[in-house]
Amino acid sequence: MSSGADVFAGLAPLLRVRPELQQLCNFGAQWTSPHDLEEDGWAPFHIVTYGECQLDTHDRQGIVLRTGDVALLPHGDRHTVRARDGITAAAGQLVARPLDNGLTLKSNVSGAADTQLICGRLRFEQAQGNMVLAALPPIVVVEDAPKSPAS
Repeated sequence: MSSGADVFAGLAPLLRVRPELQQLCNFGAQWTSPHDLEEDGWAPFHIVTYGECQLDTHDRQGIVLRTGDVALLPHGDRHTVRARDGITAAAGQLVARPLDNGLTLKSNVSGAADTQLICGRLRFEQAQGNMVLAALPPIVVVEDAPKSPAS
């Protein structure tokens, strides 16, 4: 059986995409990061490089993402990435500042972060009429490692 990453590697030439990195995020305690609807042909993605978070859309809540997981919203849907449920510590003020490389650093901590993300979007060169893109579900999550079943 092939992995999710293998499937994407096989589909990439058919989709003709160009990645655009936008933000490096360092979050601690309670936080939320809403994302508006993207323009046609753009698909936001989130890579969890450390920690855990949740992704919410209009029809799905609490999709858990852990270190190494990648979430892609191929149709550019509005969504929110946030701290896991049950986080009770007070959050600092969310600050966004531009970096020299064109990225933005978003953070609500001055020290070590509980969760780190790389956020960006994919530009589909031929989004109109692309049958592969149209067939994708609203959210695609590629897990770094299978999650254990709930007890």
